Amino acid sequence: MLKRLARSAIGLGIVLAAYWLYGMIAVPWIEPPRSAAGDPAPLPPPVSERQAMFESFFPPESWQRTNPKVLESDRGVLLFQEYEPAVDGRIRLYPVTVVFLPKRNDASSPARPVILNAPDGAEMLFDAKLDLTRARVGRFLGGRLIGEIEIHSPPSEPLADDAVTIRTRNVQLDERRIWTTQPVVFRFGPHHGSGRDLR
Repeated sequence: MLKRLARSAIGLGIVLAAYWLYGMIAVPWIEPPRSAAGDPAPLPPPVSERQAMFESFFPPESWQRTNPKVLESDRGVLLFQEYEPAVDGRIRLYPVTVVFLPKRNDASSPARPVILNAPDGAEMLFDAKLDLTRARVGRFLGGRLIGEIEIHSPPSEPLADDAVTIRTRNVQLDERRIWTTQPVVFRFGPHHGSGRDLR
């Protein structure tokens, strides 16, 4: 029973992380921004506010704090240094970090971020060539998170023992599934487990 629960928790973590990455990369190009008629589009946070947020998440020498390319949505922030579009609809981003910022229920408590790091990057496939200059993207067909992947969420409060860490490698994505055949190791507070070949 405990093994089944651990496999389910690991699978859920991988699915959520891949969903967030898909939401950060594909959804902003597929769906137009939502706004009420007459409402001005929200402005991106000032650079100093963004830098302050990154300072709390990443060490001073990290690439995430040294002028990364940034794509923002209401769900979070996608950071990467380089991208290489290909003629066949593929795009490679590297290195990649996704910071998912859930909405706060209570304004007095800070939002607990979920951070996905893929140092070797991600490769996504669309049915048409991606054109970032015109914000054109085809339908998402699949992709992969390359190499080592770490998903981390800090404790909900300074002394809480509920931090989450999931580590795996080479996660595959398509329109309906997210999976890896590689070992997956997770820690949730004092609890830990592992599995492999998770879908």
